[in-house]
Amino acid sequence: MGHAQLMERGDRTKGCGLMGHAQLMELEFESNLCAELSERGWLYEADGSTSAAGWDVGLALVPQDVLHWLATQYPDEYEKAVPADLAGTPRATAETKLLTHLTKELAKHTLMDPTSGHPVGGLLGVLRKGFSYAQVGRPTAKFGPMVAFPPANPNLAEVVEASDAVRLRVLRQVRFDTTTNETLDVVLTANGVPVVTMELKTDNTQTINHAIRQSRAGPLRRLQRPGVHGDQAGGRGHRVPALQPGQRRP
Repeated sequence: MGHAQLMERGDRTKGCGLMGHAQLMELEFESNLCAELSERGWLYEADGSTSAAGWDVGLALVPQDVLHWLATQYPDEYEKAVPADLAGTPRATAETKLLTHLTKELAKHTLMDPTSGHPVGGLLGVLRKGFSYAQVGRPTAKFGPMVAFPPANPNLAEVVEASDAVRLRVLRQVRFDTTTNETLDVVLTANGVPVVTMELKTDNTQTINHAIRQSRAGPLRRLQRPGVHGDQAGGRGHRVPALQPGQRRP
């Protein structure tokens, strides 16, 4: 975490004495975790700044990462959704419509196809199978998976190239709700789509049970997408079951 970011968050604990020190230990824990991910290839720009990444609070996406993946991996389909001859405001409008449609697809309930066993709809369906985007007066764009995984056979050059192109990003202190300033400690995205959220504590601040209660009552529930949420306190971790659209944590 940069000095300015530490100072800004440290001001909130000024006058709290020992609690201020404990808060700084929590920030160091968070920083070390993010730095480890960065060393393993995750994008960690400006200490995980959401502003630097272009995080869109209303969409709960990193638009530049989403659009880059769709445009580079599925150029023919992207042309149907965002024609190359569009520029300026019309192009921005077309991109926003595509992103908004994606958020609706992500919010759907994921079902398993009884024949193929593949996920259909929702986060898992979009990540593994993709989504379609229909517009009046234009052909339907059929996008493939939003991520590519390294193949078991390294000789599959195209698959290896696609998996290498995946943008894995680390974000810190992430807002999910335009009506509040509540944040999640850490969010991990794949090609701009949040796939993991984390609530981090140290034994010097709060226990893992506090982290679990905070994640259940806090901004995570407003994301309303199936996904993985992890709580970490000291050396202990806890995985919170995924939310389904419209569901709130007990």
